Amino acid sequence: MKEKIIVERKRHFSEPRYSVGVYIDDEFVVNTIKNNRQEIELSLGKHVLKVKQGNRSGEIEIDVKKGKELTCSFSSTFLTYYGYFFLIFALALSYG
Repeated sequence: MKEKIIVERKRHFSEPRYSVGVYIDDEFVVNTIKNNRQEIELSLGKHVLKVKQGNRSGEIEIDVKKGKELTCSFSSTFLTYYGYFFLIFALALSYG
């Protein structure tokens, strides 16, 4: 028996431009999330959901239960953008 899970990307200023890799139990499922939302059918039980976007990734353990629709949301962290800003700033200073 399978149940549906929903993986959704919260909107932030640059995320929709980049593809997202979704993996379940280390198996590739989809390489992008259309309209910031992807529905996936999974067998009941515990699974590991991993999301990769560029060099960033994250994973969580999910428990798929009969009759329960599960929604998993993700977004880039504000600190990631600060990290990119300071890296570019440091490179600009080193070449200037």
